Amino acid sequence: MSTYNLKSVDALDAARIIIDQIDPERLVPGGTDTCIHDLVKYSETSSLAIVGVTESDSAQLGQWCSAQVADESVPFLPVARFSRTREARFLRIPHSVRLAWGLVRFRKQIPRGVLQTHRIETGVVVSAVVRPKRLVQFIHNDSTGLTGGNSDSLWKYLGFLYRACEKVVFRRADQVVLFNQSDSARIKEMYPRLTVAKTWFDPAVFTLKRKQWKSSDPLKVVFVGRLESQKDPSLALATFAEVHKRYPNAQMVFVGEGSLRSTIASQANDKDIAAHVVFAGALSRAEVARIMADSTVMLMTSHYEGSPRVMAEAGAVGLPVVATNGADPDHVLDSEFGNGVRVAAREPRELASAVLLAANFDPQQCANAVADRSAPVAVSRLLAVPDDGPLRAPNSTDNE
Repeated sequence: MSTYNLKSVDALDAARIIIDQIDPERLVPGGTDTCIHDLVKYSETSSLAIVGVTESDSAQLGQWCSAQVADESVPFLPVARFSRTREARFLRIPHSVRLAWGLVRFRKQIPRGVLQTHRIETGVVVSAVVRPKRLVQFIHNDSTGLTGGNSDSLWKYLGFLYRACEKVVFRRADQVVLFNQSDSARIKEMYPRLTVAKTWFDPAVFTLKRKQWKSSDPLKVVFVGRLESQKDPSLALATFAEVHKRYPNAQMVFVGEGSLRSTIASQANDKDIAAHVVFAGALSRAEVARIMADSTVMLMTSHYEGSPRVMAEAGAVGLPVVATNGADPDHVLDSEFGNGVRVAAREPRELASAVLLAANFDPQQCANAVADRSAPVAVSRLLAVPDDGPLRAPNSTDNE
């Protein structure tokens, strides 16, 4: 990363600044990292800058520099230093708290223009500390699930505080973008101008490559997601065990990491299907696309989701999806149309039957179902918020 000399640069070339606990040098596949990556990649009219975190010891906190995101040079302000993937040995401070302290500490280095946040707690801090001219709040999850018993977030224990944060942000935000259909009615009561959006797929990575499955081919089931309670990988494995009873040559690949990996591996041993189960770990988007193209069906067993990008990516590749109701809040899947199956019951046998049905679906139909969710189109819609032009950079002597 190269450093900007703010004494000689009187304006950052950015019409909007995105603030999140993102490390541009170490992007994590999926989630908000992928969202922000694609916003940068496919932004045609809005120039973007990022305020985030870094793991690098050489990066100077509170100093604007240049980072590479999606092969673009983006102004970047690191305000906190920590690893998002390694657990702390002793006291584990939530990443959002570390980011919040960095925002307070270096608030004078953040221009007060159009600021975009991706977590409700970050929106509260930014609105109170930075006081932007315009605040754009993105919400990526179903709040009922996020604060419920199957959540793997600390909000599980602080639901009352999450609701309080919502009220603060909705009073101050100039735009709220929600990636979740199921929570839209509740939020519209508090924020009538709500924009309800769907996630997208990157057409440069996810293209129609899957071939039509034949019954003589091995049946390959893929699960893409964190191995955490929200995603319920145990149900996915139990479903595959039922599939394996009917198709002994069936295989399953888990793409993703998480605290439940050893538990799922142990369950596979107990069900005597370990030889047919592969744990691929966290992979790049290109590798995920390759595995999808080689699979028969993708299985999603989440208790709740926002607007799952992986479902759109699977469709773009031509891969049918079998999902629980909670995993398909956008109601993308339609067995009559032929792109996948939504299963109301969280029951392995019913899900397994749906897998065998979806295996025969036409790859072209799967791709047709998500044709309108290509990143270039979706991103241009999301960034179509009026702004005041370039945001003025603060004087370098203003920092505390």
